[in-house]
Amino acid sequence: MSIIAYSYPRHGKAIHSGLAIFGIAAYLTAELAEADSNTWGYLIHAYLGFGLGLSIALRLALGFSHSETLSFKGWSPLVLNQWKIALADLKSLLRLKLPDHQHH
Repeated sequence: MSIIAYSYPRHGKAIHSGLAIFGIAAYLTAELAEADSNTWGYLIHAYLGFGLGLSIALRLALGFSHSETLSFKGWSPLVLNQWKIALADLKSLLRLKLPDHQHH
């Protein structure tokens, strides 16, 4: 298996990091928001959720842009080949191995 090093732009890395960090942090602070909407826990959870929403919106905007590395062109959920690639990726991840193919 050959290791392929891709160079993603800094803003792409930041958006994907935001998805992971804001998503996990908002999930972990959900218990803080249950008591009352006038508490610090609610505000923390809400702002983390806003950060996640912004990250998702930026990722979608880049996906529909003309970016070489981050665009959604050539990807369609209605194509059988895409589902085969996703299933192969899932199988390799279940074996604790990284998928070996082109990015996106």
